[in-house]
Amino acid sequence: MAVSSRLSVHSARRSRPPDSEPPTPTQPAATEDKPSQTQREPTSCGAVSEIDGLTNAEYLVLGPLEADAPRPLWEIAEAFLGGVVGERPTLERIAELLGAALASLAAHGLIEVRRFDIWPAPWDQGSPVANEHLVSESQRSDVWSRSMTHDALAAVITEVGIRWL
Repeated sequence: MAVSSRLSVHSARRSRPPDSEPPTPTQPAATEDKPSQTQREPTSCGAVSEIDGLTNAEYLVLGPLEADAPRPLWEIAEAFLGGVVGERPTLERIAELLGAALASLAAHGLIEVRRFDIWPAPWDQGSPVANEHLVSESQRSDVWSRSMTHDALAAVITEVGIRWL
């Protein structure tokens, strides 16, 4: 898949109720594309009941968090880049695409994001980033860079987020 097509599909939604089982080989997948919908804006509600599915960009953020271990944002960006074919997007484009998804997931309680003076560090030494600040913080390209070891942002999937995978 070319970069341009991968980056342009981020608004399609894939639905799976949080309590549903993953599809089995004899059961059709519960994936549904709704191209008429655009990517939702992050809210401060934190209510999972308002989610009707996740965008592809949100899955790209959740995917590296499946191990239930905190990950700095640069690891999420590198996981995304590992699947890119062709010209690699700039950090600015990565921040634009994944930053909005990160903020949305945090606003709905699927992940938690914390700021660390230095990374790596124990999770409890980080300061939670408020959702209203995360929207602007996650749009900065430097927070998605491997060189960001001081004042770094890291994310961890929550129990609610695990149910969405």
